[in-house]
Amino acid sequence: MIAKFKEANPEMEFSSDFIIGFPGEEEQDFQDTLDIINRVNFNSSYSFIYSQRPGTPAVDRDQISLDICKARLLKLQTLLGDIQFKNSKQLIGKKTEILIENKTKTPGQFFGRSKFMHSIFFNSENCNPGDLVDIEITSCNSKNLFGILQKEEVLV
Repeated sequence: MIAKFKEANPEMEFSSDFIIGFPGEEEQDFQDTLDIINRVNFNSSYSFIYSQRPGTPAVDRDQISLDICKARLLKLQTLLGDIQFKNSKQLIGKKTEILIENKTKTPGQFFGRSKFMHSIFFNSENCNPGDLVDIEITSCNSKNLFGILQKEEVLV
């Protein structure tokens, strides 16, 4: 299905949430999750350990040990982080339009997101939250992109 989506729109990117240690999760289930992560190449994700919710059917099922959950979460987050960093490095030197969300606590620095929800920081003296601006990506870390505003005029 992912291949069909990418064929229809090669620019399409994917994000997902992952719950680790849901009652009944076997080692093979976890390996299948890692396999799909490698195949889909998620550009971003959120992951966390399952926590019981009173009144839900899963509360009555056998719980997976916290040690196993922590080990699986670390493995999963490492893989997702490596993929995100690899994808982010490929954006260096490219231009993208972003929506400015806010001014950061750092003087002259703003934060915004691309249409694919990439987190991007840049410096400017003439921007406002809600503006659309073009940014050239200059560097990245494992979570964020950093760039240069292409021109001080705002794209309204």
